[in-house]
Amino acid sequence: MLIIVLVLHHQGSVPLDYFSPLSIVVITWMIERFAILQLESGTREALKTAAGTLFVAIVIYGIIRFHLISHFLLLYPETILIITGLLLLLGRYTGLRWTEYYRFRDLMKK
Repeated sequence: MLIIVLVLHHQGSVPLDYFSPLSIVVITWMIERFAILQLESGTREALKTAAGTLFVAIVIYGIIRFHLISHFLLLYPETILIITGLLLLLGRYTGLRWTEYYRFRDLMKK
């Protein structure tokens, strides 16, 4: 990818101002995870995971495109830390799901 970016820059197609090494690191990490998942769980499971990741990325991109949200996150970047903390807490939660509270509400009343 680096070679492609440098060749495009040399041709004048892409200015290096738009180049981010972080994107190369993230894409490399995702390819590595995909290959590992494919070896461990099979191609079907790896493709399902990749499709889910792509879906989430598209949804988040659509949300961030709203000017109100993007301006808010730029003005108050600590909001991103709060959201990240909430996601970490949610990921570590091992109790009942919200739907299970509704499903077993009669048992919980006793």
